[in-house]
Amino acid sequence: MSSASPQIRREVVARSWFRSRAAGLRPDRLNPRKAPPEGAHKPPVGGVVDALRAVVPIERAAGMVVSLVDDRATVLWTDGDPSLRRETARAGFVEGVRWDEQSVGTNAIGLALRTGSATTLLGPEHFELCQRDWFCVAVPVPGPTAGVVNIAGPLAEFHPRTQTLAASLAALVASETRAHRFERLERLRMRYAGHLGDRDLLLVDDEGWVVPSSGPSRGVGARIPAPTAGAVLVPGHGRCPAEPVAGGWLVRLRPRTARTPVTARLRLDRGTPCLVVDEAPDPLELTRRQGELLLLLHLAGTSGLWASDVARVLHGGGSPTVSVRAEVSRLRRALGTHASLVDSRPYRIRAGYHLDPGPDWRDSPFVRGSRVAAIRSAPAQPTASDTREDQNDDR
Repeated sequence: MSSASPQIRREVVARSWFRSRAAGLRPDRLNPRKAPPEGAHKPPVGGVVDALRAVVPIERAAGMVVSLVDDRATVLWTDGDPSLRRETARAGFVEGVRWDEQSVGTNAIGLALRTGSATTLLGPEHFELCQRDWFCVAVPVPGPTAGVVNIAGPLAEFHPRTQTLAASLAALVASETRAHRFERLERLRMRYAGHLGDRDLLLVDDEGWVVPSSGPSRGVGARIPAPTAGAVLVPGHGRCPAEPVAGGWLVRLRPRTARTPVTARLRLDRGTPCLVVDEAPDPLELTRRQGELLLLLHLAGTSGLWASDVARVLHGGGSPTVSVRAEVSRLRRALGTHASLVDSRPYRIRAGYHLDPGPDWRDSPFVRGSRVAAIRSAPAQPTASDTREDQNDDR
């Protein structure tokens, strides 16, 4: 968003201010800071922090605070100029709090997570008065690793190249996290090699990442929701028992006759769309465009849509397919552990998921306010999206 035209930038900030006020927040006070439930988030991988410190001497970075934030806007780690850290702490910006739009109003971290794009906010663009002496630059971490890198500092010391630095740090976080995940999955594979020949067993780590050579791994994608309490919902297999092992879980897939789809309910009765997945503790907040993408895929059924089809429907064919791929990538990031809901080649709702927009979605304010003609004039019954078997896992 920082590279967008000034008018687009103002509109994005203005809409965020409107949502902040609608949420009952006040700009003239320190709104209550929220913390996720205990155990709901994990600290960043130690190697990630070490790599950041090796590139940027954070402890001596005068006028700058660098932070890592997860996909739910929880501040995982922060470091930098000691005096500035004390100042940001007085504003409630500390490890363990949520720094999303619903908690603290318009801010760069919340907007970067919402839009999936690098975001810079300067001074008075922030909602709360206590943040208006700052600049904040938030850049999403590339790839499936959710979250953002944020750089903050005094407004008077802002430099346009700060976003380049933040983007480099975000790429570094993605690389280190990917390397650590590969090592973790390889250790699991070696430790439980004797189980890998069982086609009914899936070996995953504590975050739900699938060991590629285990069971029918191509049929469930690279990641499933993290198992808890001895069970997990696996797309295409329903609720499956999960046995904890050192560093992960062995998931026993249910027989074909017992499979039930995972229901993802697309709620369109609020100001912004959200997705509620079976048994998930929190709804997944989506942007309007992300809600429209899911509706289009729902309407397309098993036939799906190619990138060129999406470009034609959304933009009248005036947008390159690379823009569509970027939008789908941002949607998958917003879906988190359920990113596999959106299949590829062509784009469609993945087998094992049932997308339910509700019985009255065509009469919702969301649909009436959509600028996409194909959504406003949708047929009465879309093709079923949960009755086929998955034939490929191309991404």
